[in-house]
Amino acid sequence: MYKRQDIEGWGDYFGPCVQDKMPVIGLPPNPGGQTPDQLACSIAAYLANQVILEGMQAAVATVSDDLTLISMAVSISNIIPEFVLVHLFVDAVSVIYTAVSEGTLSDYEAALTSAPLWAEVTCAIYAAIVGVGYVDPTNFATIVFNLSAMTYTPTDVVTAIHGYVNAIGATGLAQLSLRAGLEAGADCSTCGAGWCTKLDFASGDQGSSILSPYGGVYTSGTGWVSTLRGGFAEIGIQVPLSTTVTVAHIMVELSTTAAGGGAVREGFFVLGGVEGATFDIDGSDTGGAFVTSGYSPAPQTVDEFYFVLRCADPTGVIILRSFEIGGDSTPYGTENCTYDVVG
Repeated sequence: MYKRQDIEGWGDYFGPCVQDKMPVIGLPPNPGGQTPDQLACSIAAYLANQVILEGMQAAVATVSDDLTLISMAVSISNIIPEFVLVHLFVDAVSVIYTAVSEGTLSDYEAALTSAPLWAEVTCAIYAAIVGVGYVDPTNFATIVFNLSAMTYTPTDVVTAIHGYVNAIGATGLAQLSLRAGLEAGADCSTCGAGWCTKLDFASGDQGSSILSPYGGVYTSGTGWVSTLRGGFAEIGIQVPLSTTVTVAHIMVELSTTAAGGGAVREGFFVLGGVEGATFDIDGSDTGGAFVTSGYSPAPQTVDEFYFVLRCADPTGVIILRSFEIGGDSTPYGTENCTYDVVG
């Protein structure tokens, strides 16, 4: 990766302008009187579409036209004059330049016009800062984490965005957001909007049924209770979905009177009729007390859930009392739990 000291002309163009120690500046000017949440949205949208998108556009143009990194730095400083006041400016520029020049150029060219990507970037930043209302050192780590967790593909674009923002740093990103209060019209109404539905088997079977050839019996008022098969106490059920959905959250509530053994307690869900991710639910004796076990996969499109709960002790009893799922839109029509997603 290129650094400041490697670039001919850096000192002449930018050396006198950059201050190595700039204070983290708090709430940007807000002449329009935006509400705190709206101002946070304006900051997120400005950073996504002006700082990050513009940086990627400059990198793509530089690589496409076979120009130098110093030319790109000049270009970005013309687009975002405040950038030259940010410590490590050229180090951040070199991150995005290196990613584009050493990666697949067509990936970045397509990303420039991807509305879903830039909405996801906006939401990733907004979700991290909305509690405080602006960028500061306490939420910067969450910003870069949220950016790294974005679901956009190809993933090299996500990696480049994450590296670029991380190189800018908390102080730099705070300073670059100072103009955001002058912006208006950003919409973050869909950010963090997720669905969550808990299916309570104690109050009904919720349309679930035995998954052949596994065991289990439904008991009203209790839930699914294990039966014996091949020396294992087990429950195997399938839970239909009314539509194909994207899922990013699963939580199972169960009890058992025996420790698991082998590949014993696991669940899996299917996507498009093909078995999807398998996840461990619980492998410990709960003494009959109910515990919850959660799983947060990368968002995946699914059309059905299968759960298989097993323990090697034939005297053990497993009870599955409930599970909840969450993601992008509910297949059940109602929500009775809380799960927030970014994007």
